[in-house]
Amino acid sequence: MDSTALDPQALRDDADWLLSIRHGAMAYDELVDWAESRLAALPALLEASPLPEEPPRDGAEELVVEICEEFLFHPDLAVDGGPS
Repeated sequence: MDSTALDPQALRDDADWLLSIRHGAMAYDELVDWAESRLAALPALLEASPLPEEPPRDGAEELVVEICEEFLFHPDLAVDGGPS
């Protein structure tokens, strides 16, 4: 197994911050206030988002099939820790 699979730093930029929360660096009420402030910001972010209301569906199925075939029929493309 690849050693980076067990290293939280390899997966998240905010791993240290999350671990500090886990170890009590932030009071529960402070954490809830932080989360609520992020939730309150979501409507404005959604309004300003350049993303369409619906994803473009034309060609999506073909793209999924192509990606699956590439992965399944070319095992050399498998990522570390994934199927090979």
